[in-house]
Amino acid sequence: MKINEVEKILGVPKATIRFYEKEGFLMPLRNEKAYREYSEEDIELIKKVIVFRKIGMPVEDIRLVLDKKISLQEALSKNILSLNEKMKELEGALKLCVMLQEKDAENDSFDTGYYWEMIHNEETAGEKFFAVINDVISFEKQVIGDRFDLLDENGEMKYSVPDSIMIAGITCVICGLLWSMMNGMKWDTFLQGMMFPFALIIIYSAIGLPLFFIKGKDKRTARTVRIICRNIFIVVCIAIVVVTIISYFG
Repeated sequence: MKINEVEKILGVPKATIRFYEKEGFLMPLRNEKAYREYSEEDIELIKKVIVFRKIGMPVEDIRLVLDKKISLQEALSKNILSLNEKMKELEGALKLCVMLQEKDAENDSFDTGYYWEMIHNEETAGEKFFAVINDVISFEKQVIGDRFDLLDENGEMKYSVPDSIMIAGITCVICGLLWSMMNGMKWDTFLQGMMFPFALIIIYSAIGLPLFFIKGKDKRTARTVRIICRNIFIVVCIAIVVVTIISYFG
């Protein structure tokens, strides 16, 4: 069946279905017109993923469960711990919200010092409130994700930290091997070759992050510099491959 039919059956937008497809949860076949054809098994799999997401299980943990790298019970245990922590945060926040409402608190007359001290004492005694550090984490994640196009349409990271490290590592190793092939297959030349993409990644990161803040003031300049940096990275990598092939077969 087509994606429109799946959308109606499941009651979720197409973007969600495509997101799960991009995450590798399902691989629908394509018909003679290259349109995706979703099977009953695909629908059941999407339902299972949505059920897991509804209980708050992270996408990465769902992937591990489906890939049988961890058991469902392991993922559930981890998720229960996470939910319990969130519930504790909610309990503290709920109590204070009710208290503020009962006292008819208003912004103009809000006793910041009193409630600041109260929250501090409650937290010291073991009570949980929302962790404001999550605001910083969320902001930093958005900064990096936006700068390097690492976020999907749902605001989630396209690649996990292990996947990102693996991709960068493989890139460095391939460049190291190619450079080594050009220079007699020696260990030191292999290390030299690995340093090229590594250095480019560091330079691109050093230039890229400040561009996020420039973007707010001058989008055109930020976009131009970003494109230049990305193209330089691509050109250098292609140049290494081409020179290696010419040297090896020349």
